[in-house]
Amino acid sequence: MRNETYRLRKGQVAFEFLVIYTIFMILFIAAVFFSSQRAIFQQIYAEQIYAREIGVRFAQEINTASRFTGYEKNYTFSETIRGSKYELNIFDGVLMMSYKNTTVFYYPLMTKNISINGFDTSLIGYNINTSKGSMLIKNVRGKVDISQS
Repeated sequence: MRNETYRLRKGQVAFEFLVIYTIFMILFIAAVFFSSQRAIFQQIYAEQIYAREIGVRFAQEINTASRFTGYEKNYTFSETIRGSKYELNIFDGVLMMSYKNTTVFYYPLMTKNISINGFDTSLIGYNINTSKGSMLIKNVRGKVDISQS
């Protein structure tokens, strides 16, 4: 009888240990999952902030060119953002940036008097090919002229 009670207690202790171990493993896996999800969201957020910064710098360059007649600068783009292509589109005084098939932001420009490769952007939107790398931004008699090389 005493031996049998001892075996039942050993079995109960082993079972309780297994239950506690399982609970802690579930909590550990949940913590790892939630922290990895948070890291992924932070990375996506950082990429969007970086993409926005690229668009803002380009828009500020256009705004600077619109203020100074005779202004001329060769502007260089990064081809990708972390391996993904992005798009810049100018239409009627607004710069739109798209990244990973999502519109990241719209940025108003100081002028609607912009032409890109001879196309007037106040009449038709123009998608800038950022994969070419660089473009020349200049102010010719009050009109911002952007040409890709």
